[in-house]
Amino acid sequence: CPKVEKVYMRPVSYEKTKMYEDKGFILRFDAAMAEKKIPVVTPVPGTRLVIDGVTIEILRVYNPEIKVNLGNNSSTVYRIGDSSRSVIFLGDLGVEGGKELLAMYGDKLKSDYCQMAHHGQNGVTKDVYAAIAPKVCLWPTPLWLWENNQGGGYNTGPWSTFETRRWMDELGVKTHYVAKDGISEIK
Repeated sequence: CPKVEKVYMRPVSYEKTKMYEDKGFILRFDAAMAEKKIPVVTPVPGTRLVIDGVTIEILRVYNPEIKVNLGNNSSTVYRIGDSSRSVIFLGDLGVEGGKELLAMYGDKLKSDYCQMAHHGQNGVTKDVYAAIAPKVCLWPTPLWLWENNQGGGYNTGPWSTFETRRWMDELGVKTHYVAKDGISEIK
């Protein structure tokens, strides 16, 4: 395993998390960080890191004012890029965090590649994706979610994956890399 020298994050306290979502993993994560003595760096929007000539820009961090869908809306959003292309990572960002991101950056969100929020369903709104205007979508989405299949067949489940897929069609995105397809090499 590579050695982790520091972690960039805006932590959400266990007490706050428990108020909205009981996530015991926070306790385990905090204990592991303390045991390994890994320093936590708390970035702010606009923080830039340059690693091997690639720039990582933190666009959004957890906002304690957003209490709805806390686990997902605590996602850090960042963009990685160089002079030839960029990819934005939305994490599991929800509607409220997406609205905040859009208000902060508007069309400056434009990126060549976009990691789809919350596995491509029930994440940010179409307006956020329109501002990003990706050429390529990266879907961290298993087959059952891609097909919206809860066991009753194709598109019979409760998830909004098909709505997000329709949005991408409307935005003219032609290239999709979907986790259900296995490992992909993007050149």
